Amino acid sequence: MKILASTRTSFQNACEPNEAFYLPMTPQSTSPVLSPEADSAESTPESSAKRTFVSYTNKRGLSLTLNQDARGYGIEQITLNERSVGRPKRGDIFNLSFTGLRPFVLGVRLPHLEERRTDNGIELDLSGVVETDFARIECGLGIRIRDSLNAVEFLVRFETDHDIAGRIEFTFDAPDPDGGWEANIYPWAENSRSLPQDGIDDKMNRHPMVPSTRYQNKLFCYAGIPAALLRRTDRSIACLYGVAKDFDYGHPVDWRGGVNIGLKPGGAPQIVSGIPSGYIHAGALCEMPVQLVVSGNENHYRQPYDLLEDWCQLNHYTAEPTPCENFKTEDAVASFLVEKRKGTPFFFENATYATDEHRIDRFGTYPANTGFNVFLDLYLGLKFGDAIWFERAATQIRWLERMQITEPDHVASGLYCPVIRKGSEPGFYQNKEYEIEVNALGAYWLLRALELMRGAEKDSRLSALPAAAELEALVFRTLKGILKHQQPDGSIPQRLTTGGQYSEAVTPAHTLNAFYLAAKLTGEKTWQDAVAKAEAWTMQNCVEPLHFIGAHPDLQPKQYEEGSIHNVARYFLEKYADTQDEHYLELAVYLQSTAFFWRCPKQISWVSNPTQGCTSEQTHFPQFSLYSYWCFKSIYQHRTAQAAGLPFFDKEARFLLRQAFHAVVTEGDWAGAYMERLGDPWAARSGDPKAYSNKYLSELAPEFLYQLMELGAKVE
Repeated sequence: MKILASTRTSFQNACEPNEAFYLPMTPQSTSPVLSPEADSAESTPESSAKRTFVSYTNKRGLSLTLNQDARGYGIEQITLNERSVGRPKRGDIFNLSFTGLRPFVLGVRLPHLEERRTDNGIELDLSGVVETDFARIECGLGIRIRDSLNAVEFLVRFETDHDIAGRIEFTFDAPDPDGGWEANIYPWAENSRSLPQDGIDDKMNRHPMVPSTRYQNKLFCYAGIPAALLRRTDRSIACLYGVAKDFDYGHPVDWRGGVNIGLKPGGAPQIVSGIPSGYIHAGALCEMPVQLVVSGNENHYRQPYDLLEDWCQLNHYTAEPTPCENFKTEDAVASFLVEKRKGTPFFFENATYATDEHRIDRFGTYPANTGFNVFLDLYLGLKFGDAIWFERAATQIRWLERMQITEPDHVASGLYCPVIRKGSEPGFYQNKEYEIEVNALGAYWLLRALELMRGAEKDSRLSALPAAAELEALVFRTLKGILKHQQPDGSIPQRLTTGGQYSEAVTPAHTLNAFYLAAKLTGEKTWQDAVAKAEAWTMQNCVEPLHFIGAHPDLQPKQYEEGSIHNVARYFLEKYADTQDEHYLELAVYLQSTAFFWRCPKQISWVSNPTQGCTSEQTHFPQFSLYSYWCFKSIYQHRTAQAAGLPFFDKEARFLLRQAFHAVVTEGDWAGAYMERLGDPWAARSGDPKAYSNKYLSELAPEFLYQLMELGAKVE
């Protein structure tokens, strides 16, 4: 069998889709034909007393200890600066979990150890054979610890001479059984004690949503980096636990498609080789490059960036845009977008821009994003002087005045119906509910437009617009409408029924930014108090547990999504700019670092569309998208880099802009729009991994244009 071939461990080759490498192994067997009863018991004091131990510690204080007894070697524990990170349940190497007619779990120990010192640490090879009454399984484990990283690399390898129903479980326990781990792996789990997350499909009952249970055994599908962020409940330790970036995880045609990560409440995180009912086929060499990256930073807000740095170095991460045939420079795509925005046939007369192609007849226009379109047209008008921009800005302000609900006793006074069909018929989505939190998006950008108007009040070109006082009255009616629905604890519900019933509270990211700007512009205590309450709620319910929901108000409030985390980071960055309080900058870096873990880090091997930089749109709408959803992620990553002196975030900001060239629609009436979906690697939405879909005009595209221009693109 292949594992007994004599070539050395290569962690890099383990990630090649079609190549194998082999550990140097000596064919020594563990105890023959172990019964489930004999091996499933915990170690006794007598057996533990017979063990000897050897430890390997790097220059950063990361230590791995092996134990040895008559059966061979096992992993005793991993520590960081003498604080326990974890250990296998019985101090074994891993478990073989058999799920056939006679289910049982076999703890594997390996008798042969080979050690190699390198210039930057140590490499270990453990190997052996497990004999059962139905199969002979050759097993191996490569371990690498580098002096320069707080990370342990494992290469789990196994091969059987007969088909077996089962899987490999590579597990380490939480050091404190009363504490345990909280897991985040976007889009499947946030602040969860279990993987797959219990109850994630609650209230998910609307067509055409995709149940997360379809992917509960494939959590690396649609994830960002192929690792879960695990944090001790006391925040003393944080880890990234998963597989190597270049491993062909999630591949739909072989066992790699079922490689998964699991966690039970209070239990041990584990990487498993396949779905529980799967088979390990005879002669198939299975190799899993598992990684554990650790931070023990006493300031838990700095742990995600520690993990980001070591993970990127460990996986040789680089932000390399996929070459685009249609556009070569930021200047070229920005110029194209301005030209097509000016000439679009989808600016509704006396209204605003159409939202998207696929719902133009059903929904048409969207009041909540119109505030930004007012701002952008005014911004373009002041830059280039074309009268059309001022005329459109004025038209949209007048339209918002007509569409706003102004009756004082109306349940949604100051707000808008969610959609306006054909620019003139107020309506709803499937449910008759008004949106609350997302109305703050429009209010924020109308305040920014108001700033532009007042900064250029002597410019005669503004004569086409309503007076600044008129715009101010419009926007503060909306802000007061939102404030009326702020709950005593500071939270903001996502939606409101026509009968006055609230949905769950969601991350109030738009509200934070809008209330904060209102407080700055007016100096009024009303807005200062409102934003302070919203911030306190957000810190407790979103920032500390890393739990971000509800930015897409057309979906259920509990949807995990990425827009909110960037918008809350943006809020703290604005506060830092005004106060120079380092804690706000620290929070912005904390959130931007976590958001990086949510982005796909590479080109998925079986998809030709660009995938690096993409994120899943939401939990129950899994597809790969490469857009910024009203959070201006490139602008604020750039500003984070400048403020914190962390060039990584500027490189990411520029990379995401360049990668987004592929999403721009270049032909037809919708030229200048932006594709919502850039790919669907696991065919959840479309049945086609390469499917582009859904052209957006009044959102995604204008935000992309504004970010390009703010970050230096020149329009010709």
